[in-house]
Amino acid sequence: MGTQDQTGAKRTKGKPIPSQPGSHGTTVMKGQPSTGSSGSREACDECRIRKVRCNKEYPKCSSCRKSNLACGFSNKGKRVNHTKKLVNEVEVLGNRLGKIEEALLRCLSAVERSNSPSNAATRPSSVIQSDDSHSDPNDSRHMDESTLDASSETRPEQCSYHAFPGSTPIASLYAEAQAACDRLRSLLPFPNPDGEYSPASPDFRPGQSRSLQSRLKEVSELFENLTRESPVLSIPESDGLLPSLPPRALVEASLETYFTCLSPFLPIYDRESVASAIKEQYGPMVNNPDPAWMILFNNILLQTLDAKNSATTRAGLINHNILEDELIKSLLLNYQRGYNNFERLLRPQLVNVQALLSMALIALKYFSLATFETVFAQACQLAKSIGLHQRNSNSENAEQTDLWWSLFIIDKHASFIAGKPCLLPSYDCGLLFPAANSDHIARDQRSAHISLAHIQEDMYQCLYSARTTRKGRDYIICQVQQINRTLEDWEIQHKHILSPACTMTEQEAFRLTELRYTLCTLRVLTQRLEHASNDRCSRLEYARSGLRLLQETCGTAGDSVVGLALYQSICLNYSMALFLEVFIAIIEEYQQDHRIDAELLSSFAAHMNFFSAKSSPTAHASKAAYMAGLCSNIALSIQMLDDGYFPREIPPSRPNSIPDSPGLTTISTVSTFGPEMLETPSLSVDIPTSFIGVPSWELSSFPTDGNFNVKMHEAQAEPYEQHGLLVGSTPTAGFAYRPELAGMSSMEFDAMLDTFALYDHRGGLTQNDGF
Repeated sequence: MGTQDQTGAKRTKGKPIPSQPGSHGTTVMKGQPSTGSSGSREACDECRIRKVRCNKEYPKCSSCRKSNLACGFSNKGKRVNHTKKLVNEVEVLGNRLGKIEEALLRCLSAVERSNSPSNAATRPSSVIQSDDSHSDPNDSRHMDESTLDASSETRPEQCSYHAFPGSTPIASLYAEAQAACDRLRSLLPFPNPDGEYSPASPDFRPGQSRSLQSRLKEVSELFENLTRESPVLSIPESDGLLPSLPPRALVEASLETYFTCLSPFLPIYDRESVASAIKEQYGPMVNNPDPAWMILFNNILLQTLDAKNSATTRAGLINHNILEDELIKSLLLNYQRGYNNFERLLRPQLVNVQALLSMALIALKYFSLATFETVFAQACQLAKSIGLHQRNSNSENAEQTDLWWSLFIIDKHASFIAGKPCLLPSYDCGLLFPAANSDHIARDQRSAHISLAHIQEDMYQCLYSARTTRKGRDYIICQVQQINRTLEDWEIQHKHILSPACTMTEQEAFRLTELRYTLCTLRVLTQRLEHASNDRCSRLEYARSGLRLLQETCGTAGDSVVGLALYQSICLNYSMALFLEVFIAIIEEYQQDHRIDAELLSSFAAHMNFFSAKSSPTAHASKAAYMAGLCSNIALSIQMLDDGYFPREIPPSRPNSIPDSPGLTTISTVSTFGPEMLETPSLSVDIPTSFIGVPSWELSSFPTDGNFNVKMHEAQAEPYEQHGLLVGSTPTAGFAYRPELAGMSSMEFDAMLDTFALYDHRGGLTQNDGF
């Protein structure tokens, strides 16, 4: 017989223990909220503490009832399986560590490219995996060691230094160009202690390779600085004076050239409105002219003078005219005063938006990119505050519509240059996008440009915005295909204006060039996220086509004001995508014949160097020109290695080899290129050496053709005393074309400029410094 328990009940295998007297039985237990039978519950708290057997009856077990203790079941559920819980927590932790590891790999790949140039040729890219081993960043699976090994065995054409989502287009181009230069430099022969060389290729010669090595190192450091530089705001120091009206005669004389040659590319003002404002602001009834019109007139005159002088210089007429140099310096000084009195341009009115946009365009050429972004952001905010983005059926103003679409187009270019989201998104635009279905070519070209800017915005959001870091490889490929189809549809829709016609005017032909160049740029930036070898060849052809189109169009009429305006617009408002794409191909395929490509780069660099001659050291134009000059020289050197000599090269003007722009002194003169690249300015005055010391870039007198000169001569037909230098007369400025002024010194010219500040429109003293 078996042993008996405390109740005397005999245990029988397979039979439950009978209920004790006074208990509620099993029926009561079934009615309790606890799940399961009594055998599945834990012992009561008292029995567990005393470590005695518990029959687990509810609400009071027999042991507690016998001992007259309070019986309680605090743990009525199942016992926690700590082993299983630990396994689950470790699995979740492993998934999180896998995601962190993927992010670290993306960061380390960028750091290693810049710090280990010798390993650039063999280092794989794990930023975006190849089509064979791609993974979603949101995938919860842990990236094990085999996955990392598989990702490191991607094909060479799939190892990309640029195609990681969330990166800015221009920064990714800089990173890839830097990696290509480091890889080529590692293949060049290095000097050993014995003074001998061990060439990696028979194409390289000792003397040539040393020079090429130094240039590759310099441009690699430049790319790294451009990739990592922080925005520098070139804030000019204030002289305490307000902006003033420029001479009326010069402003009126510049209107024909501006609205005929410059304004069609980016219409900001209406000519009739400007002419009416000139009569009003220079009239005798105006005591305090509007600061916005002061800046607006100043910028129109500055852009026109700069374009005319550039056309003269490109034509080979390099007769120096210090009067024009001083006039440009004075106009830039007036711009500085307008910038330092920025708050006077923030009232919600149309002319303030126009003045701010014109200031932003000038800042893009003469000053830093951060200065451009600051002014342009205010222009966009002010435009929305006055409702330019909203449709008003009561009054359709063509000037306001043109101004809004000009802001819209520049906003998309600035987004790619700065790598930031658009300030004027299309979803917040209440205006209907114009359709290119009219019989007017210029109007259809304008509509096509607006729709292309819309595609440019979508491409940035889908491929280069920060949200793409959360997406997988499949999403990127799908978006690339969608953008390519959209561009193809755009080409079909605007086929009638993309083909040149003999009936096109000069302005229409140049606008067509700008459209096709923009299309090539978008094609290249889209296909850069694809990794197939045929995509690399395709985007290289698009890059060549864009540069060749620009070279041919501006080569036929590049000395005209219209041609220079087009080239300057493309060089300043567009990214360097096409230029860098061709340069990377030359570096990576250094053993192939790329002489034609090198000539394309040299032509582009020459124009950039020319346009940035008067820019400040921290200006976007100066940095781009310096980079283009270095890259073109390297490309020419590589192509001439077999011939045993280096070609004649374009001397790259260092951004820091000259002081800031005329009349503008910055708070910090240290450039983001680093202290090792700084040079002591050779001049003590605030005039760049390009104004005085470089004969090839000296300004000359205006060409003799065009209405601009006719009006200038008409304004100066009478003696000087009749044009504003006597009390009681209206100040004008016909001083650049009279023979009496040909030998005037700069001190005499400064005295003449100061005279304009002594008289207002009624003949009294002004409160502002003038011209």
